[in-house]
Amino acid sequence: MARAYPPRILVWNEIVNDEVNGTPLTITFCPLCNMGIVLERELDGVVYDFGTTGKLRNSDLVMYEQQSEGEFRTEP
Repeated sequence: MARAYPPRILVWNEIVNDEVNGTPLTITFCPLCNMGIVLERELDGVVYDFGTTGKLRNSDLVMYEQQSEGEFRTEP
């Protein structure tokens, strides 16, 4: 199943939490670099919702998971 999101929604919100075929996904879009990434948002049976902090790191979007409001970090 394909899913499309209007560019105006992605540019304004930068993150969409959605479910496709029963799989919870987070779709991120960075208007600065015009790039999107899709992440599965379930870990160990817990579904997380993501939001944007409004901050940038090296010109990249910094997001957080809303349950604990902790910043989501991809660095080791």
